[in-house]
Amino acid sequence: MNAQALTPFAFSDEQVKVLSEKFFNEEQALDSSKLISYRKEIQKRRDDLYTLSYNQRRKARGQSKKKAAKKAKEDVAFYDLLLQQIDSLNKKSAKADLLYKLNEIISYDEALLVEGNPLFIVDLGEIFRGLTKKYSVKKTKLPLGEAKNLGVPGKEGLYFEQDELKEMKTDKVDISKLEPPKNSPFVFQVEDISKVDVKESYLGGKNPLYEGIDVWWPKTNVFNFRKLRKTQSKPKLDVLYKNPKTGKEEIFKIKLAEEIHSEGTVAALANTIGIYTDLSKNLRNIKVYLGDTTYNDFRNDWYSYFDGFDLDRLIKDKGVDENGEYILFYDGLIEQKFKDESDYKRIGPWAWGGNDHKSLRETRGLFLFSVWIGNTDLKEAENNKLIVRTNKKEPRQFKVMHDIGFCLGNLLSEKPLNLKWNPIKKVKKDEVVLNFLNIQDNSGYEHVTFADARWMVRRIAQLTREQIEAAVEIGGWPKEEPYNVHRMLVEKLISRRNGFVRAFELEGEVLPNGSKIEIMPFKKVKIKKMPEYIGEYTVDFSAEMADLTRDPLKQIPHFILNLMKLGVSAIQKIEIDPLELGLDAGVISQIILNVERDVIRNPNPAHENETFIVKDTFLIGARLGAGYLISGDVAKYREYTLIQTAKTEKQAKYMNRFFLNLVLPFQTMLKRLPKKHILTVSDYLETRGRIKVTTPGAAAIGFGTEGTISKIGLGRTIISKDSKSDLVFYDDKANFNQLAWRTFAQLGVIKVPFLHANIKKGKLSRSIYKLNAEEAASPELRDAIENAIAHQNHDEIKKLAFPQKIDSDFVEKNFKFNVLGFVGRSSYQRRDLISDHGVSETDEDDREIFKLERSNKAFLNSIFAGNEHFSEVSQIVTEKDRDGNVKDSILKLNYLHDDGRVTSKELKDVYLSFLNAVGKKKDMIVFDPASYSFNDEWGHVDIRLGLDIYKSGLEKIANMKLSDLMRLATKTTDEKYPNLVALYKKLGVGGNDRDNALNKNKRFSFRGKKYYYKKYFRDLKSFAVRLKKIREEAKTTEEISAGLLNAFYKTVKRKKGSFSPLVLHTVLEGLEKEDYFLETSIYPHEGSENKFPERVLPYNSEGKRQDYEVFDFLTNIDDALNVFTHFSKI
Repeated sequence: MNAQALTPFAFSDEQVKVLSEKFFNEEQALDSSKLISYRKEIQKRRDDLYTLSYNQRRKARGQSKKKAAKKAKEDVAFYDLLLQQIDSLNKKSAKADLLYKLNEIISYDEALLVEGNPLFIVDLGEIFRGLTKKYSVKKTKLPLGEAKNLGVPGKEGLYFEQDELKEMKTDKVDISKLEPPKNSPFVFQVEDISKVDVKESYLGGKNPLYEGIDVWWPKTNVFNFRKLRKTQSKPKLDVLYKNPKTGKEEIFKIKLAEEIHSEGTVAALANTIGIYTDLSKNLRNIKVYLGDTTYNDFRNDWYSYFDGFDLDRLIKDKGVDENGEYILFYDGLIEQKFKDESDYKRIGPWAWGGNDHKSLRETRGLFLFSVWIGNTDLKEAENNKLIVRTNKKEPRQFKVMHDIGFCLGNLLSEKPLNLKWNPIKKVKKDEVVLNFLNIQDNSGYEHVTFADARWMVRRIAQLTREQIEAAVEIGGWPKEEPYNVHRMLVEKLISRRNGFVRAFELEGEVLPNGSKIEIMPFKKVKIKKMPEYIGEYTVDFSAEMADLTRDPLKQIPHFILNLMKLGVSAIQKIEIDPLELGLDAGVISQIILNVERDVIRNPNPAHENETFIVKDTFLIGARLGAGYLISGDVAKYREYTLIQTAKTEKQAKYMNRFFLNLVLPFQTMLKRLPKKHILTVSDYLETRGRIKVTTPGAAAIGFGTEGTISKIGLGRTIISKDSKSDLVFYDDKANFNQLAWRTFAQLGVIKVPFLHANIKKGKLSRSIYKLNAEEAASPELRDAIENAIAHQNHDEIKKLAFPQKIDSDFVEKNFKFNVLGFVGRSSYQRRDLISDHGVSETDEDDREIFKLERSNKAFLNSIFAGNEHFSEVSQIVTEKDRDGNVKDSILKLNYLHDDGRVTSKELKDVYLSFLNAVGKKKDMIVFDPASYSFNDEWGHVDIRLGLDIYKSGLEKIANMKLSDLMRLATKTTDEKYPNLVALYKKLGVGGNDRDNALNKNKRFSFRGKKYYYKKYFRDLKSFAVRLKKIREEAKTTEEISAGLLNAFYKTVKRKKGSFSPLVLHTVLEGLEKEDYFLETSIYPHEGSENKFPERVLPYNSEGKRQDYEVFDFLTNIDDALNVFTHFSKI
């Protein structure tokens, strides 16, 4: 053996180079300055995460300072351990030892990074590449050569170089018998695999990973509920069971619905041949006591995240006994978590293609094990876990394949009928082609060599029939004939083992224990016509094709459904304006028709049946008139809107057995409405004049535009009825004028609008009747209500009940551009002068309220660019006393970005730069996304900023002059006031235009971002001019309030993805904390997995929150959630 062909490095040359450049100097000595710099990076990540955690717990959750600090310290415990490892480096050690330690540190560091969900179309591309890839094991053409960590027998700490391995192969030496280091984090040595007691070894944790841990399992299947685990895609619970030795409750994880049989089986097989895994086993009849959680709360929480899984399918029984409310699940998988073991740390993921894993024999061999068990969900990093044991002098790393239940099928998991009998497709001269599919485009498998494969297959081949049967037994598969899945699986695993033995030429090899590797007899059993479900098993074991074709929308694999949530299904509602069908030239004779269904998740359901809110709309009417270019017509139409709730999303979407309610009017007339509902019936009578222009020759197909002026009368009834028969009845009467303009596409007799604008001005009178169950049951009143719905005749109701009366003089402006729900923009403004007359005959209860609301929204729904929605909603509400003085006032500004695909760069440069620049605090949310991310993807995220300015603050703002704002701007620009004034004049903002290229582009830095002075000055001037106009021209409370709102609305503009923060920041610099409340947050979108580090959600606030309940007049009845919430509060 050539000593020159040996190396002390169990890494590839490339990894040695990477580590050397990162930590060593040119003399190949450890560079202290580089190590200190690296440590500072880790320390900053640790400190920033601590601050995020503390702020979220203290300010968002309201925890005490002591508790928030304690929990925040727990959230950064893994970083503290990493810092300890850096500090414990013996800088005088040999380079080989230092490289080994530094490589462990990098592994630890990478495991702390999070992997976000990429864009739907990207994931779809990866699935396609994974499914179409040819998987094979090369014999000759080796892209990365043989493994780099093959130890020299009898010479610990030395490893073969590639040249030596080539010579050994030439000399017919079987290098597949060479082992990786004994302290491998992936595998452990088993002296005689065939002698291992599968159940005792696996369920008892008999390997170095669990050394020193008392591994125990609950004696009964009765647990106490702790929480739902909203991670990954499969339903999981955290439950508690009392340790019989310590008397302390410990945490176990229970997985439900899917992968509850396969995971225990394959993990037991892995453990038997020396692969580190988590410990789990199948259970039946699992009873979970809910404690302080009610079943309704549990169900609502379930469907807030696991909406693709039918909870009722999993529950055998539920009820209450002497120990409290419980749920009895048919079956599930229980997994050890060891959260109470102080020296057992589950850090995070490790990647197949990262940190030199491609050069290691163990990771290459693990691919062959994955092929044997049919693991078709081999993600790059998400299904792997780095675990660190700290019970000895030096921490030891273990790299585990966890959550490996997506297997034992062909494409889908737990489909033994489709698991191939032979994992080998073809044996060629230079490669072995595998019969394998993978839905992930994994980077770790294109370099596995014939020797690597033989090394792992040798381990698999030593398993006996009895051991395979014992592992399948742990999975709890059905044994009852004629659906004996257990028996079929045993035979198929043996057959697949035989296929490996033949393909990799191990038949007849003599093992160290003296036995030979031989072909094991097996029986090719079959199961015909497997039903969807067998007895009380909740997993569907039927054939994949039957599964996919039985009910495609329901049965599409959940991994695809989860991807669709990121793409197509994020378009929750395609909203199209009412279609007009008929003649529109000369004689106008048209039918007006619109049918919609809107399904939204209820963020605060009070009951399991209120998980989803369904709004059905049906509008029908007719228009008659005459004219060509200029015309006049009359239209009468009725609109029905029914809001109800549903337990599941499927029930909501297919209510009335169809996705649109085409029979809503008949449903109303026949009184076939749900027990709890909100029904709105609106009658419109419109008289209008119109001028219309269409493209030449567009009688059949083309575009047109029209302007109209209308006088509209509205009669509307809104009835809210709950299941107890309590009833709230709104009687609305409105007369208003409308000036409108729209552009449309003409498709034959169908007119499809895509752009319109209108202004409405009029008066709305509302009578509110609140009736209890006894009053609502009165036959006379019930007949009166039905008459009101059918004919808008409220005379009988007025005789039987006394209403609360509200009047509003309103002006409403709308603009809307919408292309079939895929791209659009809208703006809305409504001004209401509300008189609330109360319920008495006198004016003692009268309230005068001014409310102005403005909104600006835009959206883009695309599977290619991601779904992006932003909205700016602002409102001011001012209440006057009986003498006309302002009693109270509040200005509310809300900015939301709902972004379906957020990258690290976008999160930092666009969203965080906005959130961090508004408040007085220098660092509202200190978070560098790229430093915490594995792939710079953060998935579907909501970015919010909410600002409430109270009466005291509004009074200060109203008196601000430009000079005041410029003085406040000195804090923003870090420039003295005289210098700012001089620059203001020099830039020509004050009217004396002396711009030159240098001054025009002059910028200043503020909180990590560059801003142009001139743009900043112009915004301040614009804001000051509007405030001055209020002081000089506004005479009424309403004018002052509207002026303040419009000053903010017109000045804070959205540009390049976010809003300009500087005017808001400058104004807040002039307020005290009692004058306002500001909160900022970055949260995963509803129903999306929380991918932020340690599940910490970035949040912060400043100012003082004051309780101020805004008067809810329910002016916007188009928003189903707004209407439902309004009536829920009454």
